[in-house]
Amino acid sequence: MPRGNSFTFLRLAFALAVLFSHSFGLGGFGVDPLLAFSHGQMQIGELAVLGFFVISGFLITASALRQPSIRQFALNRAARIAPGFWAVQLLTVFVLAPAITLARYGHFLDYWGSILVGPNSAWDYLWRNAAFRIVQYPITNLFAHNPLAGAVNGSLWSLGPEVTCYVCLGLATFFGTLRWKYTGPLCFLLFYGFHQLALIRPETGVAVARVMENGFIFGLHQPLYRSVFLAFLAGMACYQFREALRWKGWLAAVAGAALLITCWVGGFDFAWPIAWPYLVLYLAHRLPFERVEKWGDFSYGIYIYAFPIQQCLALAKVQRLGFMAFLGASAILSILAGAASWFLLERCVLRWARTFSERSRGTKPVEVARQLKLLPEES
Repeated sequence: MPRGNSFTFLRLAFALAVLFSHSFGLGGFGVDPLLAFSHGQMQIGELAVLGFFVISGFLITASALRQPSIRQFALNRAARIAPGFWAVQLLTVFVLAPAITLARYGHFLDYWGSILVGPNSAWDYLWRNAAFRIVQYPITNLFAHNPLAGAVNGSLWSLGPEVTCYVCLGLATFFGTLRWKYTGPLCFLLFYGFHQLALIRPETGVAVARVMENGFIFGLHQPLYRSVFLAFLAGMACYQFREALRWKGWLAAVAGAALLITCWVGGFDFAWPIAWPYLVLYLAHRLPFERVEKWGDFSYGIYIYAFPIQQCLALAKVQRLGFMAFLGASAILSILAGAASWFLLERCVLRWARTFSERSRGTKPVEVARQLKLLPEES
């Protein structure tokens, strides 16, 4: 693994790609362009989320293998994902929703009266989504009349599978199976076979999903949920076989061509689990944007704040100014929110987690810096 890489740049690009994709539905501008081009097989936002999971599988496998204990691995993962998630949830319930209610009705009575009552109360929104498994998307009728009605933050659906991947990887580390370099490739091949079988015979996917729910792995009856787990396993497999992989331009071109052809003629679900992870990791190794990491990693903040920001813009009828105005306003506000989330919260918590790790191990900061020489901050 080279010292210079563009993982942070790619994560930022993927976050903005999700925002771009959501702009069509949230602004009422029709369907995602890739969805139309691929005849309903894939959206730009979905492909970007799969890219997130490929990078996550690659980097977090590296993190798990170098952590001195499962406790430290769990602390680092919690420090990365939990503060941002809870911040956006609390701000949504106790700042955004009251502000919208005040602007629309002139008083807080309707909102505060709905906090504890009703089928989609604010309390239910916090409580039912507390464990990262998002089962309630609306809060009362907050965005009931938007082009994409109801959902307050549809982007949060992917955090449940992400946390599940962390837990499974932590267990593999605890039991020592992650040290076997074939763990990732074997899990990827088995899950790839299951995914293809479930696409051909959906009843098989439903049956397996019901069994897996007993182990708190949810959503496997849905192709998109299976896809993000598959993308994570692809990243994990690539890290474990990183010494054998070669990042060649002609192979990246073949991967890109395979994605384009299967988008047009069909069979995208067969090709992407192999072609897309290679292309993503090739770009991470070859693109000359390693300096982006010095700015900070705004990608997570952009991802979790963009959806409610776009819903608010749609509520304000900004889409009437046209697609570019809606997209531009969404991007500017989301980048500002992502930067604020990084500098005011995420970076501080990550620094605390590292300091706690250094003190608990009695390791000097210089030694820690040497141990972490090759990778940017994990997603």
